[in-house]
Amino acid sequence: MKLVIPEYYERFACKGGMCTDNCCIGWEIDIDPVTLKKYEIADADMRGRLSDGICKDGDSAHFKLDKGRCPFLNKENLCDIIIKLGETSLCDICREHPRYYLALDDTVYSGVGLCCEAAAELILTAKAPPEYVMRDGFDGEFEECDGELRQIVFEAKDRILKKTASSLSVSALLSEAYRIVKEAQMRIDGDFYEEISEAVPSDICGELISFFSAVEYRRAELLHMITGALRGKKRSLGDVAVSYLKNIFVYFIDRYLPQAACDGDIVAKFAIPALSVAVIAAIFAEEESLTLARAVDISKSYSSEIEYNEENIALIEESARCGLLHNALVLISEYS
Repeated sequence: MKLVIPEYYERFACKGGMCTDNCCIGWEIDIDPVTLKKYEIADADMRGRLSDGICKDGDSAHFKLDKGRCPFLNKENLCDIIIKLGETSLCDICREHPRYYLALDDTVYSGVGLCCEAAAELILTAKAPPEYVMRDGFDGEFEECDGELRQIVFEAKDRILKKTASSLSVSALLSEAYRIVKEAQMRIDGDFYEEISEAVPSDICGELISFFSAVEYRRAELLHMITGALRGKKRSLGDVAVSYLKNIFVYFIDRYLPQAACDGDIVAKFAIPALSVAVIAAIFAEEESLTLARAVDISKSYSSEIEYNEENIALIEESARCGLLHNALVLISEYS
């Protein structure tokens, strides 16, 4: 199989103890069966500790959290499994995070997730759109998809990504992308799109606050940022913020739009980048002088809380049918 990745992908490296955040805190990490068997026959000095630190539930297993921390995260915020057993002993999730994969026919599309500080720095400072690299010899399972559907979806994706290299404002970029997506959806299933509402309520910010108040959070900090930004005074976005937002938009388009090649629901997939960029833009606009470090902090907070929760993503996709997608496009126009 072929692997397609953005050019910055191979420059990604975990920051380890230098990271201001930690992906081993606050997450329940599942352990794949192959790695679990390795842990069961580990050296005696680690076997007991591994047994005590793992919760088994039938065929599944995960690390037990100790006050929100992985039990193998030491005082220096380094992984004792790596230190004692080596990186090859990591479970699939720990080894691959924050990489993501989508396998369609003979090609795997991969990238690094915005929830990671090191990845977010690469994403926000990348060329928009990034160049892509193809590697041969990737081994894995894939999902077959309809060739015509895949062509429609990827044509739309390519057209949208080309627009990001233009001088369009973020609002104009999202509006143009929405037009391209609607055209693609009509080609896929014209009757389907007729079900989607574009009604705009009188209180757009209130509707969005209500939506984000209903999703799940690990920490309440992001909801406070979203609520404060949406209730605050609308401010124009500076050139730096626009540059970061375009790269964030590219990331979400790159990651989610191709998934429509599996189910044909390209408008719902577009709701993820549109709603995400609109809300992140509102938070960016609250900053008097937006630094890269602050933009990374906001972006990874949004990603880890919203994007890395499957139920939250499903709610955003469903929102495309009830007008919230269109509301997001109206909201972003207020920051131009």
